Amino acid sequence: MEVSFDEDAYYDRLGTRPAVDLEALGSSYRRMVELFYVCTEENPKKRPSAAQILQALESNDPLNKTPSEMIVID
Repeated sequence: MEVSFDEDAYYDRLGTRPAVDLEALGSSYRRMVELFYVCTEENPKKRPSAAQILQALESNDPLNKTPSEMIVID
């Protein structure tokens, strides 16, 4: 079986976030998806530090971001 590789599609997707189907994942993954989006912010200066990520994971507190910077996933 020959598998085709769409090189143009590959390069078009570089640097983008993969699609996330929250409905299929369920609510238990919501926190991880929120962290994923914050950690993959296009502007590196808006990304949390490793210490902030660890604190958020350990305490389930939001990252030190203002509400306008947080991504809300409905």
